[in-house]
Amino acid sequence: MHLLCINRSIYIAYILKEKLRKLWKQPSRQQAKRFLYDLYAFMEKDVKKLHKEAIVWDCHNDLEYRVLYKGLDIGERLPGGHVDIKRLKEGGVDVQVVALFIQNYLYPDKSAWQAFKLLRAMKKAIDKNSDSVELARTGSDVERIVSEGKIALPLAIERDHAIEDSLELLRKFHELGVSFLTLTHNVSHGWADSSKGPPKWNGLNELGHKVIKEMNRIGMVIDVSYVSDKTFYDVIKISENCWGRSCRSWSRYVSTYPFTCGNPWSP
Repeated sequence: MHLLCINRSIYIAYILKEKLRKLWKQPSRQQAKRFLYDLYAFMEKDVKKLHKEAIVWDCHNDLEYRVLYKGLDIGERLPGGHVDIKRLKEGGVDVQVVALFIQNYLYPDKSAWQAFKLLRAMKKAIDKNSDSVELARTGSDVERIVSEGKIALPLAIERDHAIEDSLELLRKFHELGVSFLTLTHNVSHGWADSSKGPPKWNGLNELGHKVIKEMNRIGMVIDVSYVSDKTFYDVIKISENCWGRSCRSWSRYVSTYPFTCGNPWSP
């Protein structure tokens, strides 16, 4: 299925390139309008087909904040925001990663407390809507859940200072259902440097190396969004398993503003 997605994307890009080449030789406004209309019709049809055939992921959403602090039911059409179960179904989203967002000011000794609260709230919301969604912890879970016609909801922690420099807490979060961890946000913490602000460790320190190896061992996905360049390169040097990014990491391609600059990653 994933190869199908890649092949169709290449095909669409090739068709677009050929149509643009023809347009370059057709300067009239009417011809240009006709081209754009035809291109839209072509893309709409092909993209809709691709969307239907693929397993569609949204890799970052902060839905859990409203679940915990506003008591909203994700099974209902929510009055604000963009995501609830009804909208996910309408949009054809098969997998929604929910990021448990931990405030920077809670580090170093209250981050885990907030993470546990958000985790409990989100798991309760999933259980309440078990006919439509299910917690996914592995790729096999995702495939099974989607094949059953439900939406897979993997859980992530955004800002790894939630583990409060403890490998024991890391393992506990994984045991309770967290599958992804974003190593930093906009502050450097006890073992990893963020892309914002002066470095503390020049990448990962000794504990940071242990965290990456432990995540590899227990099967957690490493999210390198927001990390410094040196942290990024330390991760790809140390990690033997999968790693990726859920947000922000493409932004240097657009702007070098330090709030959003991160990994040397093309979009």
